Amino acid sequence: MKKKSLIVSLMMATLLLAVASATAQEAHPAEGQEGGALMWVFITSAFGMALVSSCAAIAMSVSVKSFCEGVARNPSAANQLQFGLILTLVLIETLALYVLAVIFLKVGM
Repeated sequence: MKKKSLIVSLMMATLLLAVASATAQEAHPAEGQEGGALMWVFITSAFGMALVSSCAAIAMSVSVKSFCEGVARNPSAANQLQFGLILTLVLIETLALYVLAVIFLKVGM
């Protein structure tokens, strides 16, 4: 239960940090203004990607752990379980890459 609440809180923090880059008004500061708003977009984007990467790593490790436990209990089902493991890992990694793409689009690099 403790692990589940940690993952949920990390996901909520990622969502809250992503709001700052999603609601940014300008990609570049206007003339005569400092780049403070743009700096915060870069900082929140970096923290958001770090949180998503850590959550993806946790999810991948949990799925690999479950796969290893399943194969240890029933070695003859390894081929069937392997397809599910690979599909799960691909989907988790795809979510992390989507976040990276959104960050690049929002920051405008």
